[in-house]
Amino acid sequence: MKGFDLEKTGWLGLPLKTWLIVIIPFILTSLAPWFVAIIINKRRAKESDFHE
Repeated sequence: MKGFDLEKTGWLGLPLKTWLIVIIPFILTSLAPWFVAIIINKRRAKESDFHE
């Protein structure tokens, strides 16, 4: 890997700033509903235990 510089080329040919500004927030926003759903399901499971 001679001459390969991560700062210049980035990952998959995209600059590092592009990844930070565009792709990472996109990944976080796409995963957020899953985390919210998991948290809600855990809370509902706890509430159902109390109601029994």
